[in-house]
Amino acid sequence: MKKFLLLPISWLFFLSTIMAQDNFQKCYTDQLIEQGRQNPEIAQRMDNIEHFIQQWAQEHQDDMNRQQEVITIPVVVHVVYANTASNISDAKIYSQIDELNRIFRRTNANANETRSIFLPVAADAEIEFCMAQRDPQGLPTNGITRTPTDSTNFETDAMKNNNTGGKTGWPTNQYLNIWVVNRLRGGNVLGYAYIPGNAPSPSVDGLAIAYNCFGTIPPNLPQYGNGRTAAHEIGHWLGLYHPWATGNDAGDCTDDDLVSDTPQTSDPNYECSFTANSCGSGTSDLPDMVENYMDYATDLCQNIFTLGQKTRMRSVFSFNGSRYSVSQNAIACQPIEQGPNDAVLLEVTAPTGPNNCTTVSPVLEIQNFGTMPIFYMIVNYSIDGSPTQQFEWINEANPLQPLDTLVLTLPPTNTIANGIVHSLSFNVTNVNAGIDFSPNNNTKDITFATISVGGTLPVVEGFENTFPATAWSLNNPDGTTAGVGFAQTNTGNNSSKSMYMHNFFYTATNAIDEVELPRLNFSTYETLSLNFDVAYCLKNMGDESDILEVLASKDCEQTYQTIATFTGADLETVAPQNSEFTPTAGQWQTKTVNLSNLLGAKNVILKVRQTRKQGNNLFIDNININGSVIGMNAIAAPKAQQVRLYPNPSSRQVTVTIDHATADDVNITLFDQTGKLIRQQQQTVQSGNNSVPLAIDQLPNGIYFVVVQSNTLYHSEKLVVLH
Repeated sequence: MKKFLLLPISWLFFLSTIMAQDNFQKCYTDQLIEQGRQNPEIAQRMDNIEHFIQQWAQEHQDDMNRQQEVITIPVVVHVVYANTASNISDAKIYSQIDELNRIFRRTNANANETRSIFLPVAADAEIEFCMAQRDPQGLPTNGITRTPTDSTNFETDAMKNNNTGGKTGWPTNQYLNIWVVNRLRGGNVLGYAYIPGNAPSPSVDGLAIAYNCFGTIPPNLPQYGNGRTAAHEIGHWLGLYHPWATGNDAGDCTDDDLVSDTPQTSDPNYECSFTANSCGSGTSDLPDMVENYMDYATDLCQNIFTLGQKTRMRSVFSFNGSRYSVSQNAIACQPIEQGPNDAVLLEVTAPTGPNNCTTVSPVLEIQNFGTMPIFYMIVNYSIDGSPTQQFEWINEANPLQPLDTLVLTLPPTNTIANGIVHSLSFNVTNVNAGIDFSPNNNTKDITFATISVGGTLPVVEGFENTFPATAWSLNNPDGTTAGVGFAQTNTGNNSSKSMYMHNFFYTATNAIDEVELPRLNFSTYETLSLNFDVAYCLKNMGDESDILEVLASKDCEQTYQTIATFTGADLETVAPQNSEFTPTAGQWQTKTVNLSNLLGAKNVILKVRQTRKQGNNLFIDNININGSVIGMNAIAAPKAQQVRLYPNPSSRQVTVTIDHATADDVNITLFDQTGKLIRQQQQTVQSGNNSVPLAIDQLPNGIYFVVVQSNTLYHSEKLVVLH
């Protein structure tokens, strides 16, 4: 049985609950070493590294008494917290780094307590640690991440992955990653680390430590409040073993820690007993070095790394050493010069890879790298080398704070180039309406692939043949009343068949039924229209009319917009009829839908939707989609035509000037940046210059698009509303 020193009463609870437990072990690294030895690949890797360490140590052992270059290690601390206590303060983290620097430079407060017999081998390891000032992307950081978790206890490396209740580490070949958690293995372990080569994956290489033995300020366990647990585990990370080699109760003196100036020890020393000599044989034998950081004595007892341990630790930082690349990342310790207004375009997260839609909504991650909040910036972007588009981001109420990241989705844009491979270029400018401090990190160029384009026009469908037609489909999105939906019927408008909804016996109020058309390519047209014939009536006067909608998706069904709605008087073609309705030749009407806001899209999906209310049967026939190809109208135009908006940006009213070739009726349509129709008005213009006022005082701040269209003109212009 191990003996314990007389301790203050405040320590007794800890001793009774932890150290009295047979399964308590300060460190779990020995078990990880044994697990690694069971894997031939890991075992071979560890053996190769050990061979390198021993060879380097033999060649450089005489150098350790002479001053060496100080090695600086950038550290990132991942606080994975389950409660308020384990969400430790920045000050507690900094206290640990400060103490590590004292320990590894032998300026620790209790260095003078090293026993005289061990002073000749006491070493300044000439290794220092810094909190990382630059993250893996080269951006400013304080070297601390914080991740809430539901896990109050970790048995394995789960704290080291975003997907398992933890935080994925930074590149372990560039940083020393330290994960601080609430509890390890039920509280029976204070910490663990992987010795070089032992980690099953590079992503888990580093240290895991319980929060209450990390740092030198509360909250801490009484015996482990002086930062020695982290020093112990970093010793493992740098290639040091326990003085008794492996196993928490080796029980004999046959194994060794491969360091010549640490006395052999058979077992861990939990107490600070200077009389301990577990491998003694005679008066000349050295006692156990209980004050060594790699033993298990309490923090106030530990005060020494030896010259032999220094040699092993520095060997892994030598050229070809297993931690060499970490030592070459000292620049991560240097703060980055920051200016007041500095946006960084971190990443383009969409579109990426293959199988994107031909209309894309780019998604950007932008970080505020400056010292001032960002409330305004412009994103310039070009697809397939086309003229640059601009997106203005304005948010004075909730600006982007320093070091925070904004996920920004740009308006849908159509690919231009033929084929499926496309390019996008981005540039962030005008940060806070000024000059960006560091414009060299504001650009990104990406390449992505799309699906093939949709089919060509015209589309003519009279429902005379197979139903649904090839590539058409029937949808029942709400799943109500199986077997009821659009169907083919033997009644048509100047034909023998049409499509209908058998509403007379259809009682599922608000049920939705759809017919979906095949994908269509509208990129080569400058005018577009949809025409179809409809016949419909109510059952009784005062009944609620069914709703017929035309919907369109430009982004491969990620979203749909309603581009036309018919109900009530807009849908009814005859008076109510309380018997089942079948139309005659004079009971049909032709409906026209303007598709101009779909121009340019290469994959448009149209749907015809009925929402069931109380009406009679609904019949649809002769769907026709057609348009004029780009350039045809321009050839016929006798003179150049121009459209201009001023002032732009504007707050109350904008004037649309139209230089038109001939007298004509012009449609002026206003869309928001998602493509939603805001307003539409028709204006008769004369040949020459015309001015049309457009009120915008009721519109919220943002970006809009004004589309001006006539028989000989199609023009789209961006409008910025800024009150």
